[in-house]
Amino acid sequence: MSQAKAECAKCGSSILQSTADSNNGCCKKCMRPIKAGDVAESIEWGMRLLLGMLFGCVFTGLGYGLGAILGTVTGIIVATPFAVVGFIYGCFCVEINAIVRLILSSLLER
Repeated sequence: MSQAKAECAKCGSSILQSTADSNNGCCKKCMRPIKAGDVAESIEWGMRLLLGMLFGCVFTGLGYGLGAILGTVTGIIVATPFAVVGFIYGCFCVEINAIVRLILSSLLER
């Protein structure tokens, strides 16, 4: 015999009626509190990606400017490794994790 089903009030997923009754109509995932660590990690990855793209663009410009002296095709060939190095530098060498976690934990403790 199957148990009665209900829809989550927040996300609309199918859940057991007993779960809906115990969680005010929501599934367990929607009832899980947001943790500062989860938010900080998401912000950190977003910042790393943005900084990677920023440094990639800056290094690409430098590489293209350097290679433009040698010619257009050579400029593109020289700019590509500069872009890769800039993206890697921006993504992985800039350590934002500690700063984001510190700021979020201080804001959420108030």
